[in-house]
Amino acid sequence: MKINTDSYVPVLRWKGAEKMALQRLTADVRSSVVPIIEFVPQDFAADVKEGSLRKLAKNLINSCGWNYSFIVDASLLGDGVAASCIAAVCNEAMRYNPAIGIVTGVNKSARYQEEVSSILSRSPADLVLRVSSVEFRQAGITAIIDEVLARLATHRDTTHLLLDFGYIDSSGMDYIPWLRNLPTLTDWRSVTVLAGTFPKDLGQLAANEEHLLERGEWPSWCELANAVSVPVAFGDYTIQHPYFRDNEGKGFNFSASIRYTVPGGYLVFRGEGVRNDGSPGYQQYLAEAQLLSERPEFCGGPFSWGDGFISEKSHERVKTGGPKEWLSAGINHHITFTVREIQRQLGVPAPVRDVSHN
Repeated sequence: MKINTDSYVPVLRWKGAEKMALQRLTADVRSSVVPIIEFVPQDFAADVKEGSLRKLAKNLINSCGWNYSFIVDASLLGDGVAASCIAAVCNEAMRYNPAIGIVTGVNKSARYQEEVSSILSRSPADLVLRVSSVEFRQAGITAIIDEVLARLATHRDTTHLLLDFGYIDSSGMDYIPWLRNLPTLTDWRSVTVLAGTFPKDLGQLAANEEHLLERGEWPSWCELANAVSVPVAFGDYTIQHPYFRDNEGKGFNFSASIRYTVPGGYLVFRGEGVRNDGSPGYQQYLAEAQLLSERPEFCGGPFSWGDGFISEKSHERVKTGGPKEWLSAGINHHITFTVREIQRQLGVPAPVRDVSHN
């Protein structure tokens, strides 16, 4: 598995919208993306059956692609469930695609680390060490990291380092002092910084209005990329909040809203609750799509599958689509947009566009 400076490393919770967004990337964009797949609790239980795990692994390969790299992170499951599942999923997935990374951390349980060590010893999988900003501030963190790697019988030069700053201020942050405090920065197989600024929900935004939210993680990485000689890849949480909260199936009165990444940040068309008295319900999506398609920031239907979906719905009068489809369209656009941004920032020529999808 390769993570280069021009790679894009987004976090994707493994749910329907994210799967659809990843599957429908064009081949040239997908080749630049190394997604971190975060398994969500709804698919797992402590006593999940081996057959179910094999089925999940095959679904993972079908969505991520048989020829593309991706990273598996089971942290949201808790160490107990993660330890009971990670080997079966990864071993099955690597039967079809060996270009897989497995996430661990400095505070994982001994049982989980043993499972990861076993996978690494019997397969070509790569180790990804995900260190949070809180962990990074610990006294003696370099020694702690080296102790973890020693237990896993590996070294820095064969490990991908992922520095996860989680939720940061919308105006961004200065990554440079953080990375300069790690004297072993040049020792790693790759280094990625990961952060997000998208709010946990849209409740603070006025309904039936357009809003432009700052996207501080992007200029923060650009500043870093221009300031350090060590290649550092960019990672984010796409158009979702960094801290996971599973609302699926809970019957919330969500707003019909569109999230769309633009050069200046996140453009949000904030609708009202679909269950409000007198609400237009899902029809709001069609009106918002029409407004978005008329704005100069809109990239046009051919830009990505997500943009094509928005363009199509801007002319639709009946078939509105649901929240999963609209989130998927926004994520698909965001991934494509970010890959192109990284290429422009680094002066990397965009490849000849391949309109086929995985």
